[in-house]
Order: sequence, then structure tokens, then C-alpha cells
Amino acid sequence: PSLISLEAEDAKLYGLFRAGSDNAANAGGYIDSANSGNYYEGNTISANRAELTFTASGAGQYTVKGTTYAPEASADS
Repeated sequence: PSLISLEAEDAKLYGLFRAGSDNAANAGGYIDSANSGNYYEGNTISANRAELTFTASGAGQYTVKGTTYAPEASADS
């Protein structure tokens, strides 16, 4: 299978999401919420969100892998 690699900072950001730089982050960047992580507004078009898009090479099964960092296990991430 082909590999499609995306970085969070490549996302189209809406609402309170913002991009930042950090040499310790993968590819040197990250995204977070300007509201202490409290960005869930339900399923609305104006919701704060990060939108990643890609084009698959064809029909088939794909695996999506995401990595997140949070200050503690119960953090809203």
C-alpha cells in the first residue's frame, strides 16, 4: 500500500485552532486550541476544528494513524 503522510500543521484550521512551531514536534510544528483545549462545539459548520484532506490512489482499505500529546491522560484532546 502507498503511504500518505500528513502533518497537523498542514490542516485547514477553523475557529480557535492555531498552528505553532516547536523543534521537539514531528516536522517542527503542531496545532492547538487558543481556548485551553475546550474547543468542542458539537457537529456544527462553525465548530472549531482542524480539517485534513487527501486523495487516495484508489478503492481499498486504508489505515489512518494519528498522534496526540496531552499534559495528562484525562486531558481533552
